[in-house]
Amino acid sequence: MPEAMCSIIVPVFNVREFLQRCLLSLKAQTYKNIEIIIVDDGSTDGSMTFCKEFFAHDQNVKFLEQVNSGQGVARNLGVSVASGEYIVFVDADDWIDKDLCSDLVSRMNEGLLDFINFGLDFVTQDEKVVHDISRFRFETLSGDAIFKAAMLDDAVLSSPVNKMYRRSFLQEHAIEFPAVRACEDMYFSRAVSFFSSKTAFISKVYYHALIRNNSTSRSISGVFFNALIEVIRLESVFLEHNGVAQKYHHLFLAHVSKQIAHALVLAAFRMPVYTEYEHVVVRLMGLPEMKSANSQDVQALLGVKHKVVLRLAKSPRMLRLMANTLKLVNYSPY
Repeated sequence: MPEAMCSIIVPVFNVREFLQRCLLSLKAQTYKNIEIIIVDDGSTDGSMTFCKEFFAHDQNVKFLEQVNSGQGVARNLGVSVASGEYIVFVDADDWIDKDLCSDLVSRMNEGLLDFINFGLDFVTQDEKVVHDISRFRFETLSGDAIFKAAMLDDAVLSSPVNKMYRRSFLQEHAIEFPAVRACEDMYFSRAVSFFSSKTAFISKVYYHALIRNNSTSRSISGVFFNALIEVIRLESVFLEHNGVAQKYHHLFLAHVSKQIAHALVLAAFRMPVYTEYEHVVVRLMGLPEMKSANSQDVQALLGVKHKVVLRLAKSPRMLRLMANTLKLVNYSPY
């Protein structure tokens, strides 16, 4: 029986400076039945030209181009042309372990999984690993437990890059990234988890995420907060459409509270203009979901740090003071 194909989808947008390490890691995969799908999202720095030259002699690479629409839309385009039984997403400034496809395809085949979670770390441009997420408290999860874990960011992370997906599963349930400029991962992860019957966890780092100051994932602006609010709305619609809004009412409010708490921390650390930061805090804390999140049922689902952040957010200056204090000891949120 031939080996199952793995499709590696790479959205690319103006990352010419960082591409080589990413592409080398794809080419170094020990699992040979792979296809690489490069989706250029309207780059203007020669990124696509570099990719085509790098893979000039490789027959297993597809090149797609689109008007700049965001990496979620680029990933959707990649999935639509993929031939592999399995899907992996890699951001163009990151890189992967050479055994990622080999190890994960083997595990997917063993367990009849819809998707699998694996470890990732965060690496600075001077090669320093500053954080890793690789110790999972589950080996497998099934049924409703997957969605509950994802809603609370309990082992099932929002990130799509620390997972391998069964393509037929994504297609069967028409799971796609929403067409927003940020936070698209948040919606996608919950949709995947909602429909999944079984997932597994491997406590080993296979993915390396580069931390660079000017990347879209590190910057923070009104675009991010607008997208966050839109994704929260889309998630609410998703639950209503699937007839589970009441069943998961408290879980959804806890999920929104955690996402808002994280966004508030990012704003406190990364928004240099205080008045703009203060406006964001007031706007997010004024969302209807946040006004309904003070019940004991919701609070019981939140961790201590999220409760502290949300309490501090009632005074934007206090939250800003916390961020400035933590900066003195070189702490930065991811």
